Amino acid sequence: QRQMCIRDRCNTLLESKPVVVNLEGFDADDAQRIMDFISGCIYAINGKYHQISKYVFIFTPEQVDISGDTLDQVKEQSDTMPTINREF
Repeated sequence: QRQMCIRDRCNTLLESKPVVVNLEGFDADDAQRIMDFISGCIYAINGKYHQISKYVFIFTPEQVDISGDTLDQVKEQSDTMPTINREF
């Protein structure tokens, strides 16, 4: 079921629409797999991502610009792949 949800998110990106991903509550390994899959999609479409909080990300296709008061304080990240910080 989660795989279908991840594919749906990537299909949305392929339709030139932004996607919000909330990984709160996911196991760190599962969350990282999700990030890896979506990062591959972002890379393929030359998209970008914004990390909103520790577990919440906005992914955008190349032609979509996201802005707002909160996002002005968040560094846009496009040259690195997102990772989930694992707490030991």
